[in-house]
Amino acid sequence: MTGTTSVVSEDGKTLTIKNIKTEEFKAPSADKEINTVEINNATLSFKVGDAPVFTGKIDNDMYYIDHERWDGSDNTGWTSSEYWNQRYGDFAGSWGMPITAFAANTEYTYGVYLMLTKNAYKEGYRFSKDANKFKLILNGQTINFSNPENDISTDDYDGFSVWFSNVLVMTPTQNSEPDNPSNPENPNKPGEPSTPDKPSNPGEPATPDKPSNPGEPATPDKPSTPSIPNNSSNQNGKVPQTGADNMIIWFTLGLISSTSIIAIAMYRKRKKSSK
Repeated sequence: MTGTTSVVSEDGKTLTIKNIKTEEFKAPSADKEINTVEINNATLSFKVGDAPVFTGKIDNDMYYIDHERWDGSDNTGWTSSEYWNQRYGDFAGSWGMPITAFAANTEYTYGVYLMLTKNAYKEGYRFSKDANKFKLILNGQTINFSNPENDISTDDYDGFSVWFSNVLVMTPTQNSEPDNPSNPENPNKPGEPSTPDKPSNPGEPATPDKPSNPGEPATPDKPSTPSIPNNSSNQNGKVPQTGADNMIIWFTLGLISSTSIIAIAMYRKRKKSSK
């Protein structure tokens, strides 16, 4: 075919053929130009270790999400499309390594690719090619692109698809940190603190027990009569002197003295009688 060119991707999985047909682009009528698109329920915040999930929804039948996408600052990426995910891996010409879990201290950029439905296309609807007047509303928030001509790209041929890149940047939070709000201008309001429990009544102190009556003191036992020490225990073979022995000695001395006095008196009396 004259004038056509074909390009095979480095991984050998994609063949692009250009200049098959040349046709002048016809701008849609003003009532069929789509310059505002809205996506709801997209998951835009994650914690470290989370796997990517894609939940964006379209609430009309004019266009649909071909794929959502995260691109990591560490040369990783992942999409909601099995077809595009074939571009990630450890091979020449890949788009980088797949994101299996969001990493700490890494920035991830969100993008989304939309396409017209068949019915909308047949009815003449087209995405606007004027990036400066295109508007993306994501989860109820209008995205302000710093460089619309670079970040919003409508296909050059017929306006049947549009790609939004650099929509927002997300850094995963640690598990101990609060989640990043989906809407940065309206952060989630913290809940009211719970009311502390009312302390329980300690009650009246217990009355101490009345001390028991100690009773009358016990009468001590009468001491026993000490025994006379055994003579065998006396050292040097001498009988110990006791109080009873002393009395015998004094009684004997008194008896001798009395006898002597009587004898002397009788002697004097006889002597006087003899005269």
